[in-house]
Amino acid sequence: MRHHAWLVAVALLVGCGSSEPCNATTCPTGCCDGSTCRTELTSQTCSTGGTACVACNTAVQSCSPASRSCAPFVIIRVTYTLDTVTGCGNGGPCQAETHVWASDYPGLAADPHWATCNKVLAQAATATQPAVHAWNGCSGYGKCGATPWNAFDTSCGFIFTNSW
Repeated sequence: MRHHAWLVAVALLVGCGSSEPCNATTCPTGCCDGSTCRTELTSQTCSTGGTACVACNTAVQSCSPASRSCAPFVIIRVTYTLDTVTGCGNGGPCQAETHVWASDYPGLAADPHWATCNKVLAQAATATQPAVHAWNGCSGYGKCGATPWNAFDTSCGFIFTNSW
């Protein structure tokens, strides 16, 4: 009986020190926070392949789901007037804002559906602030252009597929 108790004690001790290290083999789709594999996608756990977790500078970056790496974003601000009295200050000027990946912005700006919009760089990017691109004068009621980003202006807001 004593021999059995000794084997159990040794097995428990060996088990305590045998946690697997976090690396590319044990954490292929996540990042390593010490010995912990973090698979959730956040701006604090932005890496993959068992490398060390990276925290993005959330003032100007977010974690790209496609690459699980920190990527800069820009703010798109659209100003427009609705042809209705049901929203945006009883038909007055409306403004909506969203974030898009900086890498997507050139394609958005060049989209032929947005050719009627006036675009200006309202704020250049700095280390602590993202670039802000202001758009106004977009033609058409109900949409601010039928873009691949699905921008809608009917409720003082709009949605880009890859925005947040």
